[in-house]
Amino acid sequence: MFKQIILPIFCLFTSIFFHSCNNGINEPTNSVTLRQPFTAGYAVYYGTYYDYLGIDTHVFELDLYTEGLGLDSTGQYVGTGQNLYMTDIFSIGSDSLLAEGNYTIDTLYQYTTGSVLGGASYGGIPGGALLINISSTGISYDYIISGTMTVAYSNDSTTLNFKLQTKQGTLIENQFRGILPQFNMSNSEDSEDSSQIHINHYKSSKKHSKTCFKAENRL
Repeated sequence: MFKQIILPIFCLFTSIFFHSCNNGINEPTNSVTLRQPFTAGYAVYYGTYYDYLGIDTHVFELDLYTEGLGLDSTGQYVGTGQNLYMTDIFSIGSDSLLAEGNYTIDTLYQYTTGSVLGGASYGGIPGGALLINISSTGISYDYIISGTMTVAYSNDSTTLNFKLQTKQGTLIENQFRGILPQFNMSNSEDSEDSSQIHINHYKSSKKHSKTCFKAENRL
């Protein structure tokens, strides 16, 4: 469905994220409640990424930004705010559109439909559900360890409601409402060919992160 669309500049985020990890991201120390809505972002469909492990659930990634935060043409953060990044969402549905319904943070590694992989360090690389904080003093991140996300559609608009808790004490009680681009990065030959030119670096980073999940023997 989304095979011919060009992935926007948001996709450069992943390389920044892993670069930041390698340079020591500081973790926040103050508990806060995030109510500012996310105003931009995208979702990525990876198909049945873990089918070789006997898991046939369709996997998505979600990347959202609050107002005032974005990326420049080189993939560097511009402005300040929060970036919600979920590397593994196990869809309730079976196609390339993230299905409507309720999703729950999974910290027991059950990989069931309607779950989101909990935030943690996988093979030394942060993954799962994360809240990245970008301020004038630097970048920090929270591991999301519990909570829910609700997905709903109305015409061309997507509504995502969040009620999440991070390991560091941050409460995320906000939403995204608007047009949410969704891109097909499943392992089919057509989706690989149509996107390869634009996202080589992005794909490399994502495959690296998912390899780390396998290396941890979580599945």
